[in-house]
Amino acid sequence: MMNANGFFFFKFKDETGMLNVIMDGPWIIRSQPLFLNSWTPKTKLEKKEVKTVQVWVKIHDIPLAAYTEDGLRLIATTIGKPKMLDSFTTSMCMDAWGRSSYARALIEISADKDFREEITMAILEPEGEGFIKETMYVEYEWSPHRCATCCVFGHSSESCLKQPMKTRKTFQEDPNRNIQK
Repeated sequence: MMNANGFFFFKFKDETGMLNVIMDGPWIIRSQPLFLNSWTPKTKLEKKEVKTVQVWVKIHDIPLAAYTEDGLRLIATTIGKPKMLDSFTTSMCMDAWGRSSYARALIEISADKDFREEITMAILEPEGEGFIKETMYVEYEWSPHRCATCCVFGHSSESCLKQPMKTRKTFQEDPNRNIQK
């Protein structure tokens, strides 16, 4: 059931089923996250400011030396708080054979940081004489609107109510209004 304010209500057979659904998240429907909370008659229905979201991220061009669970976790920490790798990426790390053109990870991203598009990593050369710089590219499967002013997800900086209104050119102020082609 959905109410007029955009809240959805789900009914479960028992509390165990409800807790399983809440704990098995995050839930993403049509590329949009679904934030779940248990309800009681005392619950106040209000949309809270969202300061963190979990997003599936693809990291491309990972050096072979870093394609391990620990290496991928270290790389993911430059984007946010790593939650888990997808099953395909995990199996490639565990079996230590082959690799995809990217690694896929669920990462909790904070609204107070910009989205990373590139990650540069120094890798020790095989002979131990210096380092090689490797650049990896980050692709977000879903990217929420982020306001750098409020440091929240849900609206963009351009539509933020805390930003001053941009002055618009009116018809009378347009010097080209009488020019004909």
